[in-house]
Amino acid sequence: MDYSPEAGVRPILVTGATGSVGAVGRTVVEGLRRRGLQVRALVRRDDDRAQALRATGDDQ
Repeated sequence: MDYSPEAGVRPILVTGATGSVGAVGRTVVEGLRRRGLQVRALVRRDDDRAQALRATGDDQ
């Protein structure tokens, strides 16, 4: 499947991306980005965890 922006695939929204329970949200974001998908991450607080997540990719 073509995941490029030109293919019309919409970004995937991951909620709770900086959650502290097993870091599942962050793992999901990283896995989706590795597959070349566009990701948007929703966080409740713009803290150090959000900054670290922001640093993992171009797409916030």
